[in-house]
Amino acid sequence: MRRAALVVLYGEVNYGNHLVNLAGRWVLERCGLSVDLIAFVGGRAELRRAGLARLPAKLKRLVFSGELAARLRERLHAARLPRLRHQDREASRILDLRRDRFRSFSTQFLRPRFVAVSQRFDVSGCYDCFVVGGDQIWNYDYGLGGWQFLDFAVTGERLALAPSVGHDRIPAEWASDYVGWLAPFAHLGVRESEWLASLPDPAPGRAATTLVDPTLLFDAELWSTVARSPQESQPYLLAYELGEFSDQRRRHIAATARASGLRVVWLSQRRSTPAWATGPAEFLGLVRDAALVVTDSFHGSVFSFLFDRPLAIVRRDGSGARMNGRIGALVSGLALADRIWDEQSLESLLAHDYARGRARLDARREEFWDYLARFGLHEVPLTGGLPQ
Repeated sequence: MRRAALVVLYGEVNYGNHLVNLAGRWVLERCGLSVDLIAFVGGRAELRRAGLARLPAKLKRLVFSGELAARLRERLHAARLPRLRHQDREASRILDLRRDRFRSFSTQFLRPRFVAVSQRFDVSGCYDCFVVGGDQIWNYDYGLGGWQFLDFAVTGERLALAPSVGHDRIPAEWASDYVGWLAPFAHLGVRESEWLASLPDPAPGRAATTLVDPTLLFDAELWSTVARSPQESQPYLLAYELGEFSDQRRRHIAATARASGLRVVWLSQRRSTPAWATGPAEFLGLVRDAALVVTDSFHGSVFSFLFDRPLAIVRRDGSGARMNGRIGALVSGLALADRIWDEQSLESLLAHDYARGRARLDARREEFWDYLARFGLHEVPLTGGLPQ
C-alpha cells in the first residue's frame, strides 16, 4: 500500500481544524493510501525573523487602510468581555474537560505525527506522496514557512488538498513568498481561489481548481459514526457563537426557544456553561440532534447542512467579518441564501429544504474526485465504512 504524508495545521481545541483534518485523512484512505497526519512543530525563530522583516510593510499597510486603529479598538472591546478564566474553579474544570475530549478525539481518529521543522527533510524519503491540506494552513496571520508548502518534498510529489488561506487577498509583503512556494505545484486544488489573483505572477492561478471543504465530501451517515449524542433530555436550540452575537440577537434566540418549547444550548467561549466542554465528537452530536442551529461558524453551517438541520446563519462584524467570505461562498455554493438571518423572524427559519443544495454538492463532490484523478488517485469502494 502506498504511503502518504498529509501535512496539516494542528489546533488543539478547534472543531473545524480537527474535523477537516479527519476528512482529509478519509479522502486519502478512500484512495487506498496509508496516511500519516503530519503536524510540524517548532520553527518559531525562523517565523519570528521573517515576521520582523515584513513588519515595516505590514504596519504601513495597516495604518493607511485604517485597519490598525480598528484592530486596536476591537482588542480593547474584547478585553472587557467575559471569558472562561482558570481562576474560577468551575470554569477551569470545563476547560480541562474540553481539552481532554479533544485529545481523546485526536488519539482515536487523527493520530498525528509531530515532526520538528528542523527535521522535516528526514521524512522526505519515507512516503510515496506528500499532501498539504486543512483549515487555514496557508493563512499568513498564523505565520508561514516553506514546510507548509511541502518544501522538503520532491516537486512531482506535491499535492494540494483544499488548503485554506482565509483571506481574499495576499498583502504585498507576502506576495513574492507565496509565488515561490506555489511554483512547484503542478496543480492547485484550493478552498478559496480569489487570493491567487492578488499575486504578481498569474501562473499559479492558471492551474487552480476551487474545491469544496473536505468535510462536505462525506454524508451524515459517516459523520454519525464519529458523533456522540449530547446529554440533553429535551429538544434544544443550539447557539454556536465564534464572534459575538448582539444582545438583541441573544434576546431573540431566547424568545424563539421559549415560544418553540426549546431549551437554548449556548456553545461559546464567552459563556461559562458546561457546553463549552464539548469536544469534536460531542460537537457533531449537538449539531445533528438540534431542533435549530444558530451560528456564525462556517463548519457549524456545514454540519447543519449535512445533518439536514434547520439553520440560521449570522454574519460576523468587526475583524471577524473577513470570515464572511467563506460563509458567502458556502451560501452561494449550496443555495443557502434563505438561511441568512437578517430581518426575518428566527421562527421562519425552522422550516428548511436543502434539495437544491444537495444537488449542487453532488456536482462539487465529483469535481473533487476528478481533481484527485489527475494524480492517479481514485475513489476505492470500501465495505463497512472508511478506516477509523
